[in-house]
Amino acid sequence: MENYKGKVAVITGGANGIGFGIALALAKKGCNIVITDINVKAGKIAESKLNAEGIKALFIEHDVSNENSWDTAIETIKKKFSEVNYLFNNAGIMLRATPLAQLTVSDWRWIMDVNVWGALFGLQKFTELMEGQAVQGQIITTASTAGLAPFSNWAAYSVSKTAVIRLVESYQAEANLLKKDKVKYSVVMPAVVETNISNCEVNRPSEYANSDTPAEEIPPSKAGTPEGDAMGKITVELAVERILKQIDYGNTYIYTHRNLTASVIIEETNAVLLNKAPVDQLVLDYTYYAKKLKR
Repeated sequence: MENYKGKVAVITGGANGIGFGIALALAKKGCNIVITDINVKAGKIAESKLNAEGIKALFIEHDVSNENSWDTAIETIKKKFSEVNYLFNNAGIMLRATPLAQLTVSDWRWIMDVNVWGALFGLQKFTELMEGQAVQGQIITTASTAGLAPFSNWAAYSVSKTAVIRLVESYQAEANLLKKDKVKYSVVMPAVVETNISNCEVNRPSEYANSDTPAEEIPPSKAGTPEGDAMGKITVELAVERILKQIDYGNTYIYTHRNLTASVIIEETNAVLLNKAPVDQLVLDYTYYAKKLKR
């Protein structure tokens, strides 16, 4: 069981969703919290919510796709804390459902800059920071079950999260080879969680803009509703509970939907080994939960 009391956790993309859920849960365990986010308004609201709970939290404006922004954030953190115990390398984006043929270069650049380069910068910068500390650190990077097999209409997201999974595995594999133990690496692979990630495009930066960038948010479906149950959607609170429990166990691979994830891995492995048609998670996920709901 992890003892978080008095420790320091940095959470990127911490203004809402799973990031904010982790911040709140760890703060209640006595952990010092630093949340970073590109959305200043949401970040300050999150900071105020934590402070209202009697939790001392620090918000830092931070663009994970920008290397200089990482350096600035780290300098700010070092002025307040002598060491960092955890980096939740969590910030990420997702486009709305878009067939491959309709994805633009701007779409690909945006999602790769945030999801892949953002994760890589976090791994690079905090590995260096933690290796120079007296205490061991842990970097927990958020990928997705969507990175385990193709996902029609969400190809860009799926490709980016496949890269993130392999990045984390590579860091841990090389640390094992070189017998380095100052930093432990874990990868979180959530399935469908009740967050607002599907509305990322409303706040899309101008340098990645498309002519059809959505102007309004679409309310996400809720866990426990027919629409949510059809996708196996769970609440942020349940997802965070499962994530932290697996961190307690010392897991490298962390899931929010273990049985679904196992099913995806098995289907993808069979497709590769038996030279079958590629798995499509768009079909697999709905089929999996349709069967489950009939029981």
